[in-house]
Order: sequence, then structure tokens, then C-alpha cells
Amino acid sequence: GEQTVYALRDIPQWTVLGEYCGVDMLEKEYEDVWQNNVEKSENEKYALKKHVTIRVPFGLLLEIYRDGDVTDSPRIDGVGVVDDNHNHNHNRVQSQSQRSQSPVFSSPKRNIFDVYENTLETPVTPTTKRRKLNAKNDEHVQSLCHDKEFVILTDALRLKQVQKIDYPLWEINDCRKYIFMHAPSTQDESRRNVRLVSCLVDEWPRYFIINDKEIKRGDQLLAYYGPLYEDNIYAQRRDRKLKTKLQAQHV
Repeated sequence: GEQTVYALRDIPQWTVLGEYCGVDMLEKEYEDVWQNNVEKSENEKYALKKHVTIRVPFGLLLEIYRDGDVTDSPRIDGVGVVDDNHNHNHNRVQSQSQRSQSPVFSSPKRNIFDVYENTLETPVTPTTKRRKLNAKNDEHVQSLCHDKEFVILTDALRLKQVQKIDYPLWEINDCRKYIFMHAPSTQDESRRNVRLVSCLVDEWPRYFIINDKEIKRGDQLLAYYGPLYEDNIYAQRRDRKLKTKLQAQHV
């Protein structure tokens, strides 16, 4: 950080200093906002990333994938999602013997509903497979919940810009004397006095700043940003150069 944070009073060990807050969004949303933007690296300096697994209905997964385009039929290694918006004559189902000889999703003729045929309430026969799936089975399959891994980003700088606020915990400096070193030295580690911890609350990531060492009044709060922070520094330099170049072109 460019600023420094000092303790105004003695702080006992293992005190929760506060929560690290920001605008929460999916990584996909974050990329949609910041891709090809020269300010992206500045935001990433403050952003935290967490992988979480959430049970989501199949229909919602399809909606997320389509991102508003209802005509888009997702295909992964030949897998076609069946719905009433498409002609599925090409999605002929393989025979049982053919399916047993090939891995799941290996054939362009195999559709994703075959994977769930054992979960359907109504028995599925070869005849019904060759026709459109009946509405009951379609509704049942799409209502099933599935474990899906999402990447959630907490964008602190976005919150700072939107709410026009300053939050001291965003400005805690790194403890390393040489920021390009992969890990703190013994001397660096002796200076570090706070750390970031994360947990899931109702399946959602939350971040807290705690001090694992006693802090005296007037001590600077120092953390360890992690080994990838150096990459962010390089990205910021690149983006500043690009921004300067673009501004020069418009003069």
C-alpha cells in the first residue's frame, strides 16, 4: 500500500481488527467489467479471490451460462443441452451398448439429459428418447441441484470508489523489505503482526483481519500480501504505460 496504518492503542494478541469488505461479484462478472481496462490492475491490488462450492439448480446454471442469450445451446465435447428452443433431431441417443463402450460426453450424439436418466421420475424408453423429452421430465431434470464451483471476488477498491469512503484496513502495508522476494525473510516475518483469515458464512466467503501478535500503541500494522503481489506491480506498470500512450494518442 502507499499509505501506512498505525495502532492508536495497545492491541492484545488474537484481536479481530475488522472485516475486509468490498463489492462481491463472480469472477465472470469481474472480467466483464474490467477486461481490456487499464484500471484493472489497480483494482486487483485490493481484490480478494475465493473458490466456493454452491448447490445450484440446473436451470439457473443454464441461465448463467447463456448470460441472456436464450438461443445459445451450450456444448462441451459434443454435449448438447436439450430444450424447446432448438431442433434436436441431431441429438439421437446412442444405444446402451454404444454408451457402455464410450466415456460420458465422448459422442456428439449424446445429450446432457442422458447423464441424468437414472434420476428421472418417469422411465425413459428408447422411443421417448427419440422424441422430445416430455415436460415433466424436462422440468424435473432442470430443477435438480448440482454442486458448482464459483470464484467470488471481493473488490475493495470498487466499494471505495462507489461509496466514497476510506477504510484503514485496506491500506495495511506488506512486511517485506524487498517486495519482489517470494516470501518474507526472517526479519520481515518478525515485523509482520497481522494476517488475513477467511471463512464461509452461510456458504459465502468472509474475510477478517486479526493480529496474531501483540501490538503496541504506535506500531505499524504489517501483513504479507502473498507471492503473487509482485505480478500485480508489473501489471500496474504496464497499465500506466498503456494509459499514458493512449492519452498521448488523443492529444
